Amino acid sequence: MIGSYAQLKRNSYPFLRGTQFKIENEDDGMWSLYAFFQGPTKDGEIVTCEWNECDLIEDSEYIGTVFKDDSISAKNGNHEQWWEFTKYP
Repeated sequence: MIGSYAQLKRNSYPFLRGTQFKIENEDDGMWSLYAFFQGPTKDGEIVTCEWNECDLIEDSEYIGTVFKDDSISAKNGNHEQWWEFTKYP
């Protein structure tokens, strides 16, 4: 599936449903125990999501749509640390 395009069907911080990205990395859960897709948006930002959080789309459907959730930010201008929003068991 590497080289394919995907569209989020659920929110995956900091991206909202409908964001499209190109799949450049994937794991079926064998190595990380976490089945995920990862790849850049049209703007170059990296999306990482579980397999069930996105749908594969045809190349012709890809227009590079990006929706970000700017309402999630830490107080005093600090950004959340990566461990504060990952699904670490």
